[in-house]
Amino acid sequence: MQITGVKTSWSRPRFVFGIDGLQALHLAMKCATAVLTSAKPELEWFGHKGDLMLPKFLPDLPKRQQDRLETIVEREAVKFWKGLERAHKTKLSRKLKARRRAKAADKT
Repeated sequence: MQITGVKTSWSRPRFVFGIDGLQALHLAMKCATAVLTSAKPELEWFGHKGDLMLPKFLPDLPKRQQDRLETIVEREAVKFWKGLERAHKTKLSRKLKARRRAKAADKT
């Protein structure tokens, strides 16, 4: 793993190991998140300042607590996406109504 453009000790390549490639990737992403968060630079990604845009990982907990936490996260994610979908449908509905009004006004 190597992080360039930020003054950290991670500017030189370093190895991240796991029992397989997927675990190594998971650990590298967790490590990159920790390094970039602790560096506190003014990061910008597609116009979003301060957001690393890296996936958030749930902490490693005992199975029962892990399942409960995953259920909470899933419920909140569904709530968020449904809210976005409702907002999108409302916006489309308003645009459609405005077009209909404009066509009706043109005909008269």
